[in-house]
Amino acid sequence: MNFDSSHPRARPSAAFVRAQGREPRLIDRLEQSLSIPADSPDRVVELMIRCTIAAVDLVVGVDHAGVTASLDSEPFTVAPTDERVEEFDRTQYL
Repeated sequence: MNFDSSHPRARPSAAFVRAQGREPRLIDRLEQSLSIPADSPDRVVELMIRCTIAAVDLVVGVDHAGVTASLDSEPFTVAPTDERVEEFDRTQYL
């Protein structure tokens, strides 16, 4: 993975470096999946979808995922991996 070391947010975390050392193919797959420009609202949603899928695929113990967003202070679910996520979220939003 190529990082611009002049930008603090672009530096990989210690946890990322450890993960890359232990599972280089897995991290490469993740990088390829998440390496899309977030240059439009549709692309941002696509990136969120890819993140939730990656969370379920790659994080031990994660069976469902979604992203909570809000417009005008009203939360809603984006990129749920299944209907259960939306059900759980609706309950939380009450």
